[in-house]
Amino acid sequence: MKYTEIYPYTVEPFYMDANRTLSIPMLGKQLLNSSENHFMTCHLIDTTSKRVWVIARLIIELKDLPKQSSQYGITTWLSKNYGSFVDRCFVLTNEIGQEIGRATSVWSMINYTERTSIHLSDLFPHINECICKKEPATSKASREQFEQAVQIDHRNVLYSHLDKNGHLNSITYLEYILNTFDPEFHQMNKLARIEIAYQHECHYGDCLSIEKYQLKNNEWGFVLRKNEKSVCRAKLFFE
Repeated sequence: MKYTEIYPYTVEPFYMDANRTLSIPMLGKQLLNSSENHFMTCHLIDTTSKRVWVIARLIIELKDLPKQSSQYGITTWLSKNYGSFVDRCFVLTNEIGQEIGRATSVWSMINYTERTSIHLSDLFPHINECICKKEPATSKASREQFEQAVQIDHRNVLYSHLDKNGHLNSITYLEYILNTFDPEFHQMNKLARIEIAYQHECHYGDCLSIEKYQLKNNEWGFVLRKNEKSVCRAKLFFE
């Protein structure tokens, strides 16, 4: 069994942001692509399409981001199976093999129509053979209560925001959050860590409120709500 897999990517011109480096949303999409490909390599895909993998948590730590036309690699592996969830780790390397980032994530497989989670060992008896016993790629998410929002924005979920399952794309949540900062802020501050927890699904036509909290000079908290119900929580750390 091949525990780890590295997937090569190139920073195409339209993958960049205004800082002329790989955009954070595009990096997030490539992490998800690498996950899907590795699930397939490990034969952890439901070929009937009745069950799909969904991401519950994502932490990304960044030292640097690739620039236009440069190549980079994403190495990924499964690090833990605990019933209905698995932990997946990533290491991001530049074109000369230097580590420039890490990520950890939590995934579950759910029944597509019933939206209920699956006990993974029942569906995939070989899943424990796919686990690579390595240390977690990042530290755990911090736990902190948010006090007073300094800004509240609203976003409507549109067609282009949906994923293949018809729900708000996991990375679009992150795009909503990043867009609460203006270009000057992004030019002056380097994003070093992202913590995001997905709590409930959102659908076309939903209106989300985005609450923004300044925790410290370089730390921000976010709560996304639908009808007052929290659907996503996140923290961003800048340098």
